[in-house]
Amino acid sequence: MANTATTSYKKQPGTLSLSNTALEWTPASANSPALSLPTSHLAALFASKPGGPRIMLKVQLKQPLPPSVADDSHNFTFTSPASALSDRDRFKQLLSDVIARNREREASSAVSGAAAAQAAGGGAQAGPSAGAANGRARSSGTSGGASGSGTPQPGTGTPGPSSSSANASQQTTFRLRKFILQSNPSLLALHRDLVLTGQITESEFWEGREDLVASVAAEQGLIKGKSGEMVDPKTVTGQNGEVTVKITPGLIREIFEEFPVVLRAYNDNVPDPLDEAQFWTRYFQSKLFNRYRTTNRAAVDAIKDDPIFDKYLDEEDDDVEPKHMPDHQIYRLLDLAATEEDQHEITNLPRDFTMKPGGQRSSLPLMRRFNEHSERLLSQALGSAADRNRGFLDPGHAGDRRYYSEIELTDLSSPSSLSSRIALSLPSASNAHTTATGETEKEDGLEGMYERRERVKRVVEGVREEWEGRLAEFEIDSAAVRDSMRDMTSTLERQVERNRKTAGSGGLPRAHLTTVSSLSTTTFEFLRHFWSAILPPKPSDLSSLSPKDRAARAEKFKGYLEKSRERVERAVLEAKGEAGEGEVGKRVEAALGPVREAIEAALALYAQRMGGAPGGSGGAASPAPTPAAVRA
Repeated sequence: MANTATTSYKKQPGTLSLSNTALEWTPASANSPALSLPTSHLAALFASKPGGPRIMLKVQLKQPLPPSVADDSHNFTFTSPASALSDRDRFKQLLSDVIARNREREASSAVSGAAAAQAAGGGAQAGPSAGAANGRARSSGTSGGASGSGTPQPGTGTPGPSSSSANASQQTTFRLRKFILQSNPSLLALHRDLVLTGQITESEFWEGREDLVASVAAEQGLIKGKSGEMVDPKTVTGQNGEVTVKITPGLIREIFEEFPVVLRAYNDNVPDPLDEAQFWTRYFQSKLFNRYRTTNRAAVDAIKDDPIFDKYLDEEDDDVEPKHMPDHQIYRLLDLAATEEDQHEITNLPRDFTMKPGGQRSSLPLMRRFNEHSERLLSQALGSAADRNRGFLDPGHAGDRRYYSEIELTDLSSPSSLSSRIALSLPSASNAHTTATGETEKEDGLEGMYERRERVKRVVEGVREEWEGRLAEFEIDSAAVRDSMRDMTSTLERQVERNRKTAGSGGLPRAHLTTVSSLSTTTFEFLRHFWSAILPPKPSDLSSLSPKDRAARAEKFKGYLEKSRERVERAVLEAKGEAGEGEVGKRVEAALGPVREAIEAALALYAQRMGGAPGGSGGAASPAPTPAAVRA
């Protein structure tokens, strides 16, 4: 069964329909489609921004185009007053699924072609020298194309459902990884240095970063909710005093959702006795429209009567009890009406009516419209969460128990069990308190006051005896002043020159800073993989690597660490060997000191582990170390 919607194409009204084979548009004045786009050629989909003047959908086709289609992109505007946005969203979802299937089919064909090419070429090893098909498979983030294995996979003709779902998952993973690299320049540089140069594979690079990919996937999976603004059509007054309102399908949908009475009036009066233009013209001039915009009743009453819209006017909701009472239990701590019986036990004071509504009766309708609007937004956001406590059956005194259970704060209640508490034992607290009290009483006595006064007196007399009032006879040596100023000036010049050379680089020239940063990031990545292979796996680790594979991986990254150690030594020697750069050499050595220590610690543990293993040099096939061995 085809999906249809009322649309316009090239400013001509018509109907858009989607079947299993084609997306077709039929003019309103014709019976046969004037445009037919094969679904197998759909490549991209674009939608207009929310809240825009027009609700549009743009479809783009891949090359080469079918013979019956002249353009590669087509725009459709959804024009149904009541369901334009929902129609657009429905077609957007359907076409997105079609495009996703097309991309999965293309990816499957590409992977099958790459596997067939590898099989024909003898199964070359995947690495920096691999062919273009293998490099494409690695860049897509698949573990098969980037595993470093030279065993070709057999190509398949038509992928089944499991193959399609696997390809879709691979495409999603590739898209998320690409987004992470584009938003993180440092991680992108690390990926370029390690993966694109063939030092590690794509799957090894992303191992341990699954939480980062999952967080980005969760962030992109968030759906933007409805705006919290109330519907308020903007009016424009022309030079001749004519007031106009711009009507869009989005505005009509919002009015129907916010004010169901307007939707009821629309269904009752359109197209007979009013057409759509007459309906909206009379609505924006009626009391029904202006009542929702102001609390000034006199201004609303002054508006001319309308025999159609006035019959949909209800009485103002300005009584003490609102017309639309909530149909679910209200949490007591949030119930503003819960203070209605406060202070009933005090006989000589008036009762507290602070929270009683209706202090200004004319404002009640507007306040309640705000409350209903807020409740509607919460209901749309929470879904069925508001229905959890509905249908509550509470016989007897259970209502009182539930009331007190809601207002009781657990943090202020005494613990029911002290078994989990640890008593704080201070055996010498009383003695310390007694000693401190005795010393304080002694100091506060007459003897203590006399001793403090004598100490102050001795200090004052000592200062007075050493004071010499010869400040006017003090002379400054001019030579000493010149030498001091010259030293300070030369120091400032050296500091300015040093800052000019190393501005924004932490005290290192740009070239050395780049070298230190590259060495640090690549070495830490090697260390991360080395320790994940040599240490026992965590209970939550779902890695399928066998002990033999983990040992081989540890030896692989041990070799990378040895090369990193050589690069560190070379960088330090180059920095020290440059003329006049002795201080820079010390800074480079200090910056790479933690990197060197981390490498030495990892290699020392590996040597200790392999040296104590049976067989001496047969460490590549030895199992991963046990926790006891690591602690040793």
